[in-house]
Amino acid sequence: MSLVAEGALAPGSDQPGVDDLLPLAVSRPRDAFTRAREIIAGRPGPHEASVAHQAAGIVLRDIGDVNAGVRELQAALRLARRTGSAEREADVLGSLGTALVHTGRTAAYSNSSAGNTATSAAVAKRRCPAWTSAFPHAP
Repeated sequence: MSLVAEGALAPGSDQPGVDDLLPLAVSRPRDAFTRAREIIAGRPGPHEASVAHQAAGIVLRDIGDVNAGVRELQAALRLARRTGSAEREADVLGSLGTALVHTGRTAAYSNSSAGNTATSAAVAKRRCPAWTSAFPHAP
């Protein structure tokens, strides 16, 4: 079963669109990373750039270059905040939080969504897998 939806190409292109990058980062990381870099080089708007940086960050995190992944995810977060979308910001914060846990920076992870109630609630829903793997014996 493929994680990439049928018809997952950008209109008029044989390339995946920005909305397909996140599932692609898991199913075909090399392709996702290449496409993310192409999107970023094209000077996209904040939403598209945020998704592209997030996909690149996920790929880097998952192949073991966690510090580079954190930098990409921090860029994605800055751009997500420019979109004004709490959902976009929460999605990036979830990915960033997971990367921070992998670096051992759990305090930064715990505080990553402080300040915005809507974002904090959305991040809390996405945090569970990373938090429980970092603290398996926590209440």
